[in-house]
Amino acid sequence: MSKRILTIMVVAASLVGANSAFASRARLGVLGTANPGAILDRGSFFIDDYQNIFYSPAQINNFKNWASIEKFNGTAGAEGGFATQIQGFNLGVYMNRGAAVVGTYGTAPVRPIDIIFGADMGVKWGVGVTYAGARVNDNVSSSDLTLRASADIGGIEPFAHFKIIGSDNIAANNTTKNTDMGVGVRYKFGEWTPFLALRQVGITPQGGSSTTVGSGYTLGVGRNSRVAEGVRLNYAIAATRIGKSTVVADNRNIIPIDVSAEGDVTSWLVLRAGLSYRLWDRTANVTNAVATTGRLGASINVGKVGFDWAVGNTAGAEALDGQTFDFANGFFSAASLNYRW
Repeated sequence: MSKRILTIMVVAASLVGANSAFASRARLGVLGTANPGAILDRGSFFIDDYQNIFYSPAQINNFKNWASIEKFNGTAGAEGGFATQIQGFNLGVYMNRGAAVVGTYGTAPVRPIDIIFGADMGVKWGVGVTYAGARVNDNVSSSDLTLRASADIGGIEPFAHFKIIGSDNIAANNTTKNTDMGVGVRYKFGEWTPFLALRQVGITPQGGSSTTVGSGYTLGVGRNSRVAEGVRLNYAIAATRIGKSTVVADNRNIIPIDVSAEGDVTSWLVLRAGLSYRLWDRTANVTNAVATTGRLGASINVGKVGFDWAVGNTAGAEALDGQTFDFANGFFSAASLNYRW
Protein backbone atom coordinates (compact mmCIF):
# COMPACT_ATOMS: atom_id res chain seq x y z
CA MET A 1 0.00 0.00 0.00
CA SER A 2 2.77 2.43 0.93
CA LYS A 3 4.57 1.71 -2.39
CA ARG A 4 1.34 2.39 -4.27
CA ILE A 5 0.85 5.73 -2.49
CA LEU A 6 4.47 6.69 -3.17
CA THR A 7 4.04 5.85 -6.85
CA ILE A 8 0.93 8.03 -7.10
CA MET A 9 2.75 10.95 -5.46
CA VAL A 10 5.74 10.60 -7.80
CA VAL A 11 3.48 10.53 -10.88
CA ALA A 12 1.54 13.57 -9.60
CA ALA A 13 4.75 15.48 -8.99
CA SER A 14 5.84 14.82 -12.57
CA LEU A 15 2.58 16.13 -13.99
CA VAL A 16 2.07 19.34 -12.06
CA GLY A 17 3.62 22.63 -11.16
CA ALA A 18 2.67 24.69 -8.13
CA ASN A 19 0.38 27.50 -9.23
CA SER A 20 -0.38 30.17 -6.66
CA ALA A 21 -1.71 32.77 -9.10
CA PHE A 22 -5.20 31.33 -8.88
CA ALA A 23 -6.44 31.50 -5.32
CA SER A 24 -9.50 30.95 -3.16
CA ARG A 25 -11.25 32.13 -0.06
CA ALA A 26 -9.38 29.47 1.89
CA ARG A 27 -6.05 30.86 0.66
CA LEU A 28 -6.98 34.51 1.27
CA GLY A 29 -8.00 33.67 4.81
CA VAL A 30 -4.35 32.83 5.47
CA LEU A 31 -2.53 35.41 3.32
CA GLY A 32 -4.60 38.40 4.44
CA THR A 33 -6.70 41.13 2.84
CA ALA A 34 -5.62 44.44 4.50
CA ASN A 35 -9.36 44.91 5.11
CA PRO A 36 -10.09 44.97 8.88
CA GLY A 37 -12.99 47.39 8.60
CA ALA A 38 -15.06 45.46 6.05
CA ILE A 39 -14.53 48.16 3.42
CA LEU A 40 -14.61 45.16 1.06
CA ASP A 41 -17.17 42.34 1.18
CA ARG A 42 -14.70 39.92 -0.36
CA GLY A 43 -11.25 39.90 -1.90
CA SER A 44 -7.93 41.45 -1.00
CA PHE A 45 -6.46 44.89 -1.54
CA PHE A 46 -2.93 43.58 -2.11
CA ILE A 47 -3.13 39.87 -3.07
CA ASP A 48 -4.07 39.04 -6.68
CA ASP A 49 -6.96 36.63 -6.42
CA TYR A 50 -10.06 35.63 -8.36
CA GLN A 51 -12.12 36.69 -5.32
CA ASN A 52 -11.25 40.29 -6.25
CA ILE A 53 -13.84 40.15 -9.04
CA PHE A 54 -16.50 40.76 -6.39
CA TYR A 55 -15.34 44.33 -5.76
CA SER A 56 -13.54 44.91 -9.07
CA PRO A 57 -15.34 43.09 -11.91
CA ALA A 58 -12.60 44.02 -14.40
CA GLN A 59 -10.48 41.32 -12.73
CA ILE A 60 -12.63 38.75 -14.57
CA ASN A 61 -10.25 39.43 -17.48
CA ASN A 62 -7.28 38.23 -15.42
CA PHE A 63 -9.05 35.25 -13.84
CA LYS A 64 -10.99 33.46 -16.56
CA ASN A 65 -11.80 29.84 -17.40
CA TRP A 66 -12.17 28.37 -13.91
CA ALA A 67 -14.65 26.61 -11.68
CA SER A 68 -14.52 26.59 -7.89
CA ILE A 69 -16.40 25.03 -4.99
CA GLU A 70 -15.72 26.37 -1.49
CA LYS A 71 -16.62 24.64 1.76
CA PHE A 72 -16.49 26.01 5.32
CA ASN A 73 -17.59 24.91 8.75
CA GLY A 74 -21.16 26.06 9.37
CA THR A 75 -24.53 25.39 7.77
CA ALA A 76 -24.28 28.24 5.23
CA GLY A 77 -20.65 27.68 4.35
CA ALA A 78 -21.00 26.26 0.81
CA GLU A 79 -20.54 28.46 -2.24
CA GLY A 80 -19.11 28.27 -5.73
CA GLY A 81 -19.17 29.32 -9.33
CA PHE A 82 -17.32 29.53 -12.63
CA ALA A 83 -15.95 31.89 -15.26
CA THR A 84 -15.73 31.25 -18.97
CA GLN A 85 -15.03 33.02 -22.27
CA ILE A 86 -17.79 33.75 -24.78
CA GLN A 87 -16.88 35.36 -28.12
CA GLY A 88 -14.08 37.46 -26.69
CA PHE A 89 -16.00 38.38 -23.55
CA ASN A 90 -15.62 36.90 -20.08
CA LEU A 91 -18.62 35.78 -18.03
CA GLY A 92 -18.64 34.70 -14.39
CA VAL A 93 -21.46 33.29 -12.27
CA TYR A 94 -21.08 32.71 -8.53
CA MET A 95 -23.67 31.33 -6.11
CA ASN A 96 -24.31 31.78 -2.40
CA ARG A 97 -21.36 34.09 -1.70
CA GLY A 98 -21.09 34.86 1.99
CA ALA A 99 -21.41 38.58 2.92
CA ALA A 100 -22.92 39.33 -0.50
CA VAL A 101 -25.86 41.12 1.16
CA VAL A 102 -25.10 44.20 3.26
CA GLY A 103 -27.87 46.03 5.08
CA THR A 104 -30.40 45.98 7.92
CA TYR A 105 -33.20 43.57 7.05
CA GLY A 106 -36.02 42.13 9.13
CA THR A 107 -36.36 39.41 6.52
CA ALA A 108 -32.84 38.73 5.32
CA PRO A 109 -32.42 38.17 1.56
CA VAL A 110 -31.11 34.67 0.86
CA ARG A 111 -29.38 32.67 -1.89
CA PRO A 112 -27.35 35.53 -3.41
CA ILE A 113 -26.04 35.20 -6.95
CA ASP A 114 -23.26 37.22 -8.61
CA ILE A 115 -23.02 37.74 -12.36
CA ILE A 116 -19.82 39.33 -13.69
CA PHE A 117 -19.19 40.37 -17.31
CA GLY A 118 -16.11 41.97 -18.82
CA ALA A 119 -13.68 42.20 -21.70
CA ASP A 120 -10.20 43.41 -22.64
CA MET A 121 -10.50 46.04 -25.37
CA GLY A 122 -7.15 47.67 -24.81
CA VAL A 123 -8.66 48.78 -21.51
CA LYS A 124 -9.88 46.01 -19.26
CA TRP A 125 -13.41 46.66 -18.00
CA GLY A 126 -16.03 44.77 -16.09
CA VAL A 127 -19.50 45.10 -14.60
CA GLY A 128 -21.20 42.95 -11.99
CA VAL A 129 -24.58 42.56 -10.36
CA THR A 130 -25.47 40.81 -7.12
CA TYR A 131 -29.05 39.83 -6.30
CA ALA A 132 -30.73 38.16 -3.34
CA GLY A 133 -34.29 38.12 -2.02
CA ALA A 134 -36.78 36.52 0.32
CA ARG A 135 -40.56 36.39 0.63
CA VAL A 136 -42.71 35.54 3.66
CA ASN A 137 -46.10 36.71 2.34
CA ASP A 138 -47.63 39.50 0.25
CA ASN A 139 -46.68 42.11 2.85
CA VAL A 140 -43.34 40.82 4.15
CA SER A 141 -40.42 40.42 1.74
CA SER A 142 -36.99 41.77 0.87
CA SER A 143 -34.94 42.44 -2.25
CA ASP A 144 -31.29 43.39 -2.60
CA LEU A 145 -29.63 44.36 -5.89
CA THR A 146 -26.14 45.88 -6.16
CA LEU A 147 -24.34 47.07 -9.28
CA ARG A 148 -20.52 47.10 -9.56
CA ALA A 149 -18.13 48.44 -12.18
CA SER A 150 -14.37 48.79 -12.58
CA ALA A 151 -11.59 49.17 -15.10
CA ASP A 152 -7.89 48.38 -15.38
CA ILE A 153 -6.03 51.09 -17.26
CA GLY A 154 -2.32 50.36 -17.39
CA GLY A 155 -2.30 49.12 -13.80
CA ILE A 156 -4.61 51.85 -12.47
CA GLU A 157 -7.76 50.13 -11.24
CA PRO A 158 -10.73 52.31 -10.22
CA PHE A 159 -13.77 50.47 -8.85
CA ALA A 160 -17.20 51.40 -7.49
CA HIS A 161 -20.46 49.86 -6.34
CA PHE A 162 -23.98 51.15 -5.68
CA LYS A 163 -26.99 49.39 -4.16
CA ILE A 164 -29.84 49.93 -6.63
CA ILE A 165 -32.47 48.09 -4.57
CA GLY A 166 -32.33 47.55 -0.81
CA SER A 167 -36.01 47.08 -0.05
CA ASP A 168 -37.20 45.55 3.24
CA ASN A 169 -40.99 45.30 3.35
CA ILE A 170 -41.60 44.65 7.03
CA ALA A 171 -45.40 45.09 6.87
CA ALA A 172 -48.12 46.36 4.58
CA ASN A 173 -47.23 49.87 3.39
CA ASN A 174 -44.13 49.88 5.58
CA THR A 175 -40.87 49.64 3.64
CA THR A 176 -37.35 50.29 4.90
CA LYS A 177 -34.74 51.24 2.31
CA ASN A 178 -31.10 50.18 2.61
CA THR A 179 -28.34 52.06 0.82
CA ASP A 180 -24.73 51.11 0.16
CA MET A 181 -22.15 52.85 -1.99
CA GLY A 182 -18.41 52.76 -2.28
CA VAL A 183 -15.51 53.84 -4.49
CA GLY A 184 -11.84 53.05 -4.57
CA VAL A 185 -8.71 52.63 -6.64
CA ARG A 186 -5.63 50.37 -6.73
CA TYR A 187 -2.43 50.91 -8.64
CA LYS A 188 -0.13 48.05 -9.63
CA PHE A 189 3.37 49.54 -9.62
CA GLY A 190 5.80 46.66 -10.01
CA GLU A 191 5.78 44.71 -6.75
CA TRP A 192 3.89 47.50 -4.97
CA THR A 193 0.13 48.08 -4.77
CA PRO A 194 -1.07 51.32 -3.13
CA PHE A 195 -4.83 51.46 -2.55
CA LEU A 196 -7.59 53.79 -1.37
CA ALA A 197 -11.26 52.96 -0.75
CA LEU A 198 -14.31 54.60 0.85
CA ARG A 199 -17.71 53.17 1.75
CA GLN A 200 -20.98 54.29 3.33
CA VAL A 201 -23.97 52.16 4.36
CA GLY A 202 -27.29 53.71 5.37
CA ILE A 203 -30.92 53.00 6.15
CA THR A 204 -34.11 55.00 5.58
CA PRO A 205 -37.26 53.86 7.46
CA GLN A 206 -40.70 54.43 5.96
CA GLY A 207 -41.46 58.13 6.30
CA GLY A 208 -38.21 58.75 8.20
CA SER A 209 -34.90 60.37 7.42
CA SER A 210 -31.78 58.64 6.16
CA THR A 211 -29.32 57.42 8.81
CA THR A 212 -25.73 56.33 8.27
CA VAL A 213 -25.27 52.98 9.99
CA GLY A 214 -21.74 52.36 8.79
CA SER A 215 -19.01 54.26 7.01
CA GLY A 216 -15.31 53.98 6.55
CA TYR A 217 -12.23 54.54 4.48
CA THR A 218 -8.81 52.98 4.15
CA LEU A 219 -5.50 54.09 2.66
CA GLY A 220 -2.60 51.71 2.39
CA VAL A 221 0.06 49.96 0.38
CA GLY A 222 1.00 46.32 -0.15
CA ARG A 223 3.89 44.47 -1.69
CA ASN A 224 4.27 41.03 -3.27
CA SER A 225 7.85 39.88 -3.80
CA ARG A 226 9.71 36.70 -4.64
CA VAL A 227 12.44 36.41 -2.00
CA ALA A 228 13.85 33.05 -3.16
CA GLU A 229 13.15 30.36 -5.74
CA GLY A 230 9.55 29.27 -5.12
CA VAL A 231 9.10 31.48 -2.04
CA ARG A 232 6.82 34.53 -2.04
CA LEU A 233 6.51 37.21 0.65
CA ASN A 234 3.48 39.50 0.95
CA TYR A 235 2.94 42.41 3.32
CA ALA A 236 0.69 45.43 3.63
CA ILE A 237 0.04 48.34 5.98
CA ALA A 238 -2.96 50.67 6.00
CA ALA A 239 -4.73 53.40 7.94
CA THR A 240 -8.40 52.52 8.36
CA ARG A 241 -11.26 54.43 9.96
CA ILE A 242 -14.67 52.82 10.42
CA GLY A 243 -17.88 53.68 12.25
CA LYS A 244 -20.49 56.43 12.12
CA SER A 245 -18.74 59.64 11.20
CA THR A 246 -21.38 61.70 13.03
CA VAL A 247 -21.02 59.78 16.30
CA VAL A 248 -17.53 60.18 17.77
CA ALA A 249 -17.96 57.32 20.24
CA ASP A 250 -18.51 54.88 17.38
CA ASN A 251 -15.45 55.81 15.33
CA ARG A 252 -12.71 53.19 15.24
CA ASN A 253 -9.18 53.80 13.98
CA ILE A 254 -7.01 50.84 12.97
CA ILE A 255 -3.50 50.49 11.55
CA PRO A 256 -3.42 46.87 10.32
CA ILE A 257 -0.24 45.08 9.27
CA ASP A 258 -0.53 41.86 7.26
CA VAL A 259 2.52 39.68 6.65
CA SER A 260 2.37 36.32 4.89
CA ALA A 261 4.55 33.90 2.98
CA GLU A 262 4.04 30.83 0.85
CA GLY A 263 6.53 28.45 -0.65
CA ASP A 264 6.63 25.58 -3.13
CA VAL A 265 7.72 22.66 -0.98
CA THR A 266 7.50 20.33 -3.97
CA SER A 267 6.26 20.72 -7.54
CA TRP A 268 2.75 19.89 -6.31
CA LEU A 269 2.62 21.12 -2.69
CA VAL A 270 2.49 24.74 -1.47
CA LEU A 271 2.60 25.68 2.22
CA ARG A 272 1.62 29.13 3.52
CA ALA A 273 1.31 31.11 6.74
CA GLY A 274 0.04 34.56 7.56
CA LEU A 275 0.18 36.99 10.48
CA SER A 276 -2.33 39.80 10.97
CA TYR A 277 -1.32 42.42 13.53
CA ARG A 278 -2.81 45.76 14.52
CA LEU A 279 -0.24 48.40 15.36
CA TRP A 280 -3.11 50.69 16.42
CA ASP A 281 -6.74 49.80 17.21
CA ARG A 282 -8.86 52.25 19.21
CA THR A 283 -12.54 53.13 19.46
CA ALA A 284 -13.17 56.65 20.80
CA ASN A 285 -9.51 56.68 21.91
CA VAL A 286 -9.93 53.49 23.97
CA THR A 287 -7.69 50.58 23.04
CA ASN A 288 -9.55 47.51 21.76
CA ALA A 289 -8.75 43.92 22.66
CA VAL A 290 -5.80 42.22 20.97
CA ALA A 291 -6.76 40.88 17.54
CA THR A 292 -3.49 39.35 16.34
CA THR A 293 -3.98 36.19 14.27
CA GLY A 294 -1.59 33.54 12.98
CA ARG A 295 -2.95 31.22 10.30
CA LEU A 296 -1.68 28.20 8.38
CA GLY A 297 -2.73 26.63 5.10
CA ALA A 298 -1.63 24.63 2.09
CA SER A 299 -2.43 23.81 -1.54
CA ILE A 300 -2.12 20.64 -3.57
CA ASN A 301 -1.93 21.28 -7.31
CA VAL A 302 -2.37 18.37 -9.72
CA GLY A 303 -2.48 19.40 -13.35
CA LYS A 304 -5.33 21.88 -13.71
CA VAL A 305 -6.89 20.99 -10.36
CA GLY A 306 -6.02 22.76 -7.11
CA PHE A 307 -7.09 21.96 -3.57
CA ASP A 308 -6.62 24.74 -0.98
CA TRP A 309 -7.32 24.57 2.71
CA ALA A 310 -6.83 26.60 5.87
CA VAL A 311 -6.23 25.00 9.26
CA GLY A 312 -8.88 25.71 11.91
CA ASN A 313 -11.34 24.03 14.23
CA THR A 314 -15.06 23.38 14.66
CA ALA A 315 -15.77 26.37 16.90
CA GLY A 316 -17.56 28.37 14.21
CA ALA A 317 -18.33 28.91 10.57
CA GLU A 318 -14.80 30.08 9.76
CA ALA A 319 -12.86 29.40 12.94
CA LEU A 320 -9.33 29.90 11.66
CA ASP A 321 -8.08 31.42 14.93
CA GLY A 322 -9.08 28.88 17.57
CA GLN A 323 -6.46 27.86 20.11
CA THR A 324 -7.32 24.16 19.89
CA PHE A 325 -4.97 22.70 17.31
CA ASP A 326 -5.57 19.02 16.61
CA PHE A 327 -7.27 16.69 14.16
CA ALA A 328 -10.17 15.87 16.49
CA ASN A 329 -11.52 19.45 16.44
CA GLY A 330 -11.56 19.97 12.71
CA PHE A 331 -8.34 20.21 10.72
CA PHE A 332 -10.10 21.52 7.60
CA SER A 333 -11.89 24.70 8.64
CA ALA A 334 -11.95 26.07 5.11
CA ALA A 335 -11.34 24.20 1.87
CA SER A 336 -11.66 24.85 -1.84
CA LEU A 337 -11.43 22.75 -4.99
CA ASN A 338 -10.57 24.68 -8.14
CA TYR A 339 -10.31 23.66 -11.76
CA ARG A 340 -8.68 25.81 -14.46
CA TRP A 341 -8.63 25.37 -18.22
